[in-house]
Amino acid sequence: MNRLKIDRSSIGQDLLAGLIAAVAAIPDGLASGVLAGVNPVYGLYNLMTGTPVVALFTSSAFMAVVNTSAMALVVFEAMRGYAETEHIKVLVTLTMLTGLFQLLLGLLKLGYLTRFISNAVMRGFLTGIAIVIILSQLPDFFGYDAQGPNRIAQSIDLLKTFGWSMPIQWSSVW
Repeated sequence: MNRLKIDRSSIGQDLLAGLIAAVAAIPDGLASGVLAGVNPVYGLYNLMTGTPVVALFTSSAFMAVVNTSAMALVVFEAMRGYAETEHIKVLVTLTMLTGLFQLLLGLLKLGYLTRFISNAVMRGFLTGIAIVIILSQLPDFFGYDAQGPNRIAQSIDLLKTFGWSMPIQWSSVW
C-alpha cells in the first residue's frame, strides 16, 4: 500500500499554502450558496465538512475539493418548489444521495468512463454553465425581480423592462 510521505521540513510551507487555499475558497463557497439559492453560509458549511471528509478518504494527493458552479445550479433546480423551511432537509438528503452514488460508482470502479467524454462536450457543458450563471445574476445586478419559467424568459423580461424590444413575440413561444 502506498503511503503519503510527509516531508517535515516543509510543514510550515504546507500549512501556509493550506491557509491561503482556505481563504481563497471562502468567496467561492459563498458564491456557491448564492447560486444554489440558499443562505450563502451553507456554501461555507459545505467547504468545512466536505474538504476534511474527502481529505481523509481520498487516494490522491492531487485531489482538489471545491464547490462547483455546476453542482450549485443542480442544487438550485432540485430545491425549486421547496419552502425555505425545508431547505436544510433537502440539502442533507441531496448530500447523502450524492455521496452514496459517488461511493457506489467508486466501488464499481466506473471512474474510467469519464475518459470517454470528449473535449468538445466538456467545452459545451462549461459554456452552458457560464451562460446560466450570467443569466441568473442579471436580475440581481439590475435590482429587478424578473418573471418567467426559466433563465432565458427571465432575461427577456428584464430586457423588456429596460425598454429593449424583441423582434419575436416571446409570449407566444413560452
